Amino acid sequence: MKKLHLLILGIVVFGGLILLTVYYLPVKTDTELEVRQELQCEIGEMTYYYRPECSWCQRIDREDTIDKIEELGVDVRKAYSRAGSVPRFLIDNETYVGYRTFEQLKELLGCLKTK
Repeated sequence: MKKLHLLILGIVVFGGLILLTVYYLPVKTDTELEVRQELQCEIGEMTYYYRPECSWCQRIDREDTIDKIEELGVDVRKAYSRAGSVPRFLIDNETYVGYRTFEQLKELLGCLKTK
């Protein structure tokens, strides 16, 4: 009889743990999973060199390019450049000088769809 009580107690405790785990784990919707798959980048950081008076840098700001890249999970270091051409992007030890669109930067960072 004691073994039966222990078995029932074990089942109740185990079932309770499963319910708590399911309740407290965040649930991801299909849309969130698709976005996460789409946003995986091979390179997780870049440095963006700019000057406020640079018209191409202003265009990058207007288009929210850097904010969009950060939304992909990429760590973007913004650095004011006193010398040299801007805009300039340092990605994986490679320097890219000149204006780049969000899509171009996404490709350079390896943020392509994984589907």
